[in-house]
Amino acid sequence: MQPTSPFVNEEVNLIDLNSYSYKHRTEKDKHHPIVRRKVSIGIIEQVRKFLTANYRELFQQSIVNQKKREQLGRVISDFITQQNIVVPGYSSDSLVKNIVDSIAGLNVIQSLVEGPGSETITDVMVNGKDEIIVEDLNKGEYKTDLKFSSEEELYEVAMKIANASGETLTSAKPYADCRLPGMRIHIDLADICGLGIAITIRKHSKTLRVSDESMLQSGQANQLMINSFEAFVRGKLQTLIVGPTGSGKTELLKYLVKHIPNDDRFIFLEDTAETWLKNIYPEKHIVPMECKFTGDTETTIDLQVLLKNLLRQNPNRVGVGECRGPEVVYMLEILNTGHEGGITTGHANTAPDAIQRFIMMCLRSGMKLDPEVIGKWIVSTFDIVFLQEKMEDKVRRITEVIELVDYENNKLKYNPVFEYRVRGAEKDEKGRITKFHGEHIQTGYISLRAAKKMVKHGVEPSLIIPLLADVDKERMGWNE
Repeated sequence: MQPTSPFVNEEVNLIDLNSYSYKHRTEKDKHHPIVRRKVSIGIIEQVRKFLTANYRELFQQSIVNQKKREQLGRVISDFITQQNIVVPGYSSDSLVKNIVDSIAGLNVIQSLVEGPGSETITDVMVNGKDEIIVEDLNKGEYKTDLKFSSEEELYEVAMKIANASGETLTSAKPYADCRLPGMRIHIDLADICGLGIAITIRKHSKTLRVSDESMLQSGQANQLMINSFEAFVRGKLQTLIVGPTGSGKTELLKYLVKHIPNDDRFIFLEDTAETWLKNIYPEKHIVPMECKFTGDTETTIDLQVLLKNLLRQNPNRVGVGECRGPEVVYMLEILNTGHEGGITTGHANTAPDAIQRFIMMCLRSGMKLDPEVIGKWIVSTFDIVFLQEKMEDKVRRITEVIELVDYENNKLKYNPVFEYRVRGAEKDEKGRITKFHGEHIQTGYISLRAAKKMVKHGVEPSLIIPLLADVDKERMGWNE
């Protein structure tokens, strides 16, 4: 029986031409005993530039996806054959593997972003080479046993992420905000971080992690609140969700979208694809739009550009992932052009504080108006504000819901609707809070104006009546 050639795939009886070609070239150049050399930075950089220019999406996906790395390896194999690249001491397969390992993969934190058990991990925080902390939906926040073997190993991972996302990371600019498929990553080099290199990863789920049942079970909201959320969204009340970083604003937004009627054309704008609304609700008329950052002001498509183009897309409703800068002015203008039922998120410590923050963003954008005029404009834009917080017991709760009424004498007027009140807390032996005891209570009522708006859009009176004062029930003809 003839021995099988290492270049023949027995299943289909095909010759691996790349491996055969590479073997032929290395044999041709072999004049002296082979000393295995390290693949040069020049070769790795040549491959990286080729991938960035021609296979950018695959390159980015390969950082966090094993199957994509295998596909990337085939692309690299073709490239080194076409470019006649030879490194003494390496077979074709070992050279490709070395290059792939140099530009893709996340080393010890790989298992935290993909694979079994990583589905419930939402955040990965690398604080220097010796400390890796994760936030898990089921386990909460905890320190892992994982460590990088050296600062150099951690630096390589940081550079892989920066290079794949097309961001600059140098001693002159020792930080980077990176976007990769399914995650947002921030990197700080040791130049500005006292712990060494810090990497903060926020993972975005393509599924919905929040449901009515999970809200009730975790204490995120009570049943009356859940019913009111349906009324607010179906009734096209403009909604603003606020809270600190990591409080679950995006997940709450994804949950609320379930109440948008399927035939409403809902155009949703994001700077980074985080919500995956079309994946979660394929039956709905959702059109996701994403910014494109190129580093060139002429070709960059930011939220301001997307918001300008929005009016030509015939929306019934408009959503914005988050407004954190000058684009807030465009968003407010669009939400005031008859597109009811809008929804967005923002950062704030309390629900009323959100309005002051929006006023400041408008002023920083160069708007030449009195702050009180801007405040009235914002209040006329939004109807409902949710505040969601991640409390000290690591549970995310909607701690405040208010209805905006007016803005006079530089003060916000609003109707408090719901609030979470703490009755007590359990602590561990170190004095850390492990569990809050409390409840959501109704603290007030919505206005007659909001009730009429919801009725106009077909919301059942049974969902609205518990939110109205007795006098307004009588005005609506809903006497019990």
